[in-house]
Amino acid sequence: AVVSTQSTGTISSMVRNFPAGLDAFRSLHGYNTLSTKLTLSSQAPLQRAILTFYNDLLDQDIQLKSDEVLKGLQPAGSMLCKKVSEIISDSSSSVDVVQEAVQFYSHTHHICSADINTAVTERLKQLQVLFNSEGNEEVTSIINLALSGQ
Repeated sequence: AVVSTQSTGTISSMVRNFPAGLDAFRSLHGYNTLSTKLTLSSQAPLQRAILTFYNDLLDQDIQLKSDEVLKGLQPAGSMLCKKVSEIISDSSSSVDVVQEAVQFYSHTHHICSADINTAVTERLKQLQVLFNSEGNEEVTSIINLALSGQ
């Protein structure tokens, strides 16, 4: 199953507009498939597409209840946390992928291990200084939000 930016956008809008779609997504093992794709991928566009999709779902609090999404992510939690930590820590990651990864982490840090949380927090503090000095307010505010949620 190939996951493209287009297909994740379609799934995301389907789920957003049709909450029962979340049940269908879960029953079709969508979380497992996307989580596996993300953890095995080194392609920035695919990583960004999957993280954007998950962030879209997690941002739909009122319609979908993000706890339902987190329940779907739970089985792959440690793999996802490790991968997101790697993306955030990798200095070659593009800004947009880091931005999506930080946003995803801010939603899911409580399902990550203490070791990963410590490492990510240290890296976020470094990135906060870096993006702040570059004047990148959007990413800085996402990092600030992630750090305040710890």
